[in-house]
Amino acid sequence: MSELRKTIWRRLALILALSPICFLFPFALLIVAFLAWSIYDDLKNPSVASLPDPVTWRNVKPEQSDWLDFFCEGCESPAEVKFLRAIVNEHGLAPNYGVLVSDSLKLSIQFVHQSFRYDFVIDDWLIVEIDGHDYHSSPTQKDRDRARDAFSRSSGFEVIRIPARVVFQDVDRALRIVNLARSKNRMSEKVKLAQGGASSESVAKQGDSFISKIDGFFDKIDATIADTKLMREVTSPFRKERLYLDMVVQMVENDQRIANMSPVDRDSLNDLLSSVNDRISRPNSLSDVCEWSKFARPMLDDSDLQGRASAAFDEAMAERSDRLRMLRERCGREPGFALLLSNRLSEARYPLEDACKVLPAGALMTFLTQSTPRR
Repeated sequence: MSELRKTIWRRLALILALSPICFLFPFALLIVAFLAWSIYDDLKNPSVASLPDPVTWRNVKPEQSDWLDFFCEGCESPAEVKFLRAIVNEHGLAPNYGVLVSDSLKLSIQFVHQSFRYDFVIDDWLIVEIDGHDYHSSPTQKDRDRARDAFSRSSGFEVIRIPARVVFQDVDRALRIVNLARSKNRMSEKVKLAQGGASSESVAKQGDSFISKIDGFFDKIDATIADTKLMREVTSPFRKERLYLDMVVQMVENDQRIANMSPVDRDSLNDLLSSVNDRISRPNSLSDVCEWSKFARPMLDDSDLQGRASAAFDEAMAERSDRLRMLRERCGREPGFALLLSNRLSEARYPLEDACKVLPAGALMTFLTQSTPRR
């Protein structure tokens, strides 16, 4: 008698035993109804004992002695089977949840990536396709293979195709092809690391070079500022003298215009100037305004700075000589201007040795009688 029939008879016996009790305890009818329904369900849908999942290459365990046969059943051609057995034997591979692994290599069979399925994938990056002549020799299929390989490489894989005849004739040659591809990849990684190190070193050198250039740039700015400051110090006495002499010349020309006025206009102007002088504070004389400096060649410890400073001094001195020469020539052409200039230069206490370079002899005598010049 089957186990199911025994179970049904037991439940029927229980139903008969509970029937008299139902008259005293109506709730027992619920138990009887449940037992009756379970008998009906078992008769209608007899349960079948669940079977274990069939063993395939996806779940075979290394404890099973024939595990390699299951992986061979997952291959699609005899050439793939031969290649699989050879690479398993060479690297000592063992199953691990659907892949074959060892310390030196990882192998996946029937690897699926998006819409493509590949014969073998080694170490998750090297696709190995075993191409049969009949299926992969037509032009159309070759075009498809090229497109498929291009897609695979764009996805980060490398692809090698081994003709099936190579596997059948010399499977060791097929393994050498795989090993060569793996070796090239390892060499490429080393080169990339080396290049990466070189690039890092190069970047560091470029960074140091850039910083050095920046430092050099600011050094040049500092040097330029220092040079500019030095040149200003060298040429400052010359600029002051030019400004003072220009002011004196303008005053002399103004004196000439006043001298050419009629007596009435001259008196009116003098009255106006007197009233203005009473209302504003003005220096008492030109000597309070003009501060004549000495001209001395700078002496510096730095030879480069000394050269530039001397050049600036010589240039300024040459311009001063031309300016004084032109002023002396004007004095020679305009005696009245020379006389008035001597008075103003005396008032400004212009240095005697410089006045000798500007004033002709007659005007110089007037300059000497007006005051004692200072230096």
